[in-house]
Amino acid sequence: MLLLGYFVLLAVGLNCNAAPVPCGPPPRDSEFELQGTLQESYPPGTTLTFNCRPGYSHQGSIKKVCADGNWASIAQGVCKRKSCGHPGDIEFGTFDLKEGDGFVFGAVVEYSCDEGYQMVSKQRTRECTATGWSHYPPHCEVRKCPPVEATTGVKVITTSYDDEEFSVGQVVKFQCQDPKLKLDGLSEIFCTSEGTWSADPPQCTTITCKEPTITNGRVENPRAIYNEGEKLPFKCNKKYKPYRSEDVICKANGWSPEPLCEDISCYPDYVANGKVEKTKEIYKEGDTIVLNCNYGYQIEFSPDKPRKCTANGWFPPLKCISETFHKVIAIRSGTIRTFQYITVYVV
Repeated sequence: MLLLGYFVLLAVGLNCNAAPVPCGPPPRDSEFELQGTLQESYPPGTTLTFNCRPGYSHQGSIKKVCADGNWASIAQGVCKRKSCGHPGDIEFGTFDLKEGDGFVFGAVVEYSCDEGYQMVSKQRTRECTATGWSHYPPHCEVRKCPPVEATTGVKVITTSYDDEEFSVGQVVKFQCQDPKLKLDGLSEIFCTSEGTWSADPPQCTTITCKEPTITNGRVENPRAIYNEGEKLPFKCNKKYKPYRSEDVICKANGWSPEPLCEDISCYPDYVANGKVEKTKEIYKEGDTIVLNCNYGYQIEFSPDKPRKCTANGWFPPLKCISETFHKVIAIRSGTIRTFQYITVYVV
C-alpha cells in the first residue's frame, strides 16, 4: 500500500511544470533606450521595444522578450551614429579631427589659423551633436603689430602712418636725427607672425667703440671705451700680420676696418725668366724656397741666399735679371763701391 502511494506521488510530480520566472529591468545600452516606462519586474513573455538614443539612427527594429528570467533578442536591429556632414573649411585656417572616427555623432574637430593669422572667435572646436555641428565655424584674421614707439631723437622710417597697425613681415627702419649720434640697438625690426616686434626700438647714443677681441692678436694699452675717430693700437701675434690695414678707426658702425690678424703666408708666384723649386702650395713665415733663373739670367740680390717667406712677402724678392746688368764696365777716373745688394758706380 505504501509502495503504491509512492508511485502515485512520483507521477504527479513529473506532470507538474516549474513556476514561471519574471525578468528584471533590461540592461542599459549606450546606443538605444526603452520605449515606454521602465519597471522593476516584467512577467514572462513580455516583449519590449527599444528606440535609438539621440544622435543615432535605426537600421531595423530592436525588440527583446522575457524568457526564463532573461531578456532575449527577437528583432536584432542596430543603431548607428548619425552623420553631421563636413564641418566646414575656414579662410586662413584649417581643422583637425580630435575625437571620433569620421564626421559622425560625438566627433570633435579643432580649428587653427595659418601662420600670421589669429583666431578672433571664442570657440575653436565644433562637436557633432544629435542636431548637427555645434557653434559656427571660427574666424581667422591677419595678425597686426602695434605702432612703434620710438625714443626721443630716433627717426622712424616706414611706409605706414604713426598710429597705424603693421602687418606681419612689415619692416621698420631707424636712424638718429643727430648725425653725431649712433643707434644703440638694431637699425631694422619686423612684425613677427605672433603679432609682436622682433626687437625693441633702438636708442641714440654717443658714438663709441668697445675694446675688441682680436683672434691671434692683442690691443696695446687697452681701454673699455674708445671715442669716435680714435685709432686702435693693436699688434698681431708671431707668425701673424694685420689683415687689410693696421689703421683701424672708431666710427659710427664700429671699428673700421675690423681688426683682424691672418697668418703670414707666401705663395710660389710666377717668376719671369726663371722658376722656383716648389714643394708645396703655401709657405709660412720662415719657410724658404729655391729660385733658379733661365739661361742668360741670374738672381738679383744675394743669389746664394735662399728666398725666405716674411710678413712683407719673399725676401730677397723672386726676381731674375739679365746678366748684362751685372757686367762691370770699366769707368775711367772712377771707382766701384759694392754694398749688400746694390753696386754704385762713382765717377
